[in-house]
Amino acid sequence: MLRPQKITLGETREMGVRGVLVYCSDYHCSHWTAISGDRWPDDARLSDLEPLFVCQACGAKGANVRPHFGWEREARRYCRDSVEYSVTASMAAASR
Repeated sequence: MLRPQKITLGETREMGVRGVLVYCSDYHCSHWTAISGDRWPDDARLSDLEPLFVCQACGAKGANVRPHFGWEREARRYCRDSVEYSVTASMAAASR
């Protein structure tokens, strides 16, 4: 069965999007993850990547891969929260 061709990673990068959302192909599983798309070249299509994934929760082969438009915002929030946690943990250790 032919799948429709999706956008290339180069096209998503031109829009400022570097992350991808990967959804398990088994709708009963509902497992998903957000990852960086930096490991693949600009000419790779999201549809070309889909058969390469295997769900770590249920073992289903294949995935639905989509651009992650909030990737940079979430990465900044994660970094900020990690720094705040590190500072708080350091302060707690210093007060002992």
